Amino acid sequence: QKTDGVISSFINQIKKGEPLTVFGDGTQSRDFIYVKDIVRANLAAVNHGDGEVIHVSTSLTTTINQIIEMLEQIHGSRLKTIYTDPKPADIRHIALDNSKAKQLLHFSPIYSLMDGLRKTYAAEVLNQDRFG
Repeated sequence: QKTDGVISSFINQIKKGEPLTVFGDGTQSRDFIYVKDIVRANLAAVNHGDGEVIHVSTSLTTTINQIIEMLEQIHGSRLKTIYTDPKPADIRHIALDNSKAKQLLHFSPIYSLMDGLRKTYAAEVLNQDRFG
């Protein structure tokens, strides 16, 4: 069974005019990073990596409810949200330590979560240039 990440699920629900579905109360948190920063980290690994496993992250946590608030700001209006039972075995809080990426790859994320959400919303919902 395919599962989308919460942001891609929310973006797809916005595109379809559907309510956002939150599994749990929305206070669970994650360490979100924009895809362009992931690409930058992969390119840095080509030049500086040595085959080690390295967490590529922001080392910041954001709740699902905070993501919804940001998407509402970008969307320009409230988004209907439905809260359902949490998924079994869902982890409440996930945060990674990116100090190894900083040290070995000389990598730090440059996109804020809001920047990444704006770019994703523009590309996916408004069908604007993905590479801008």
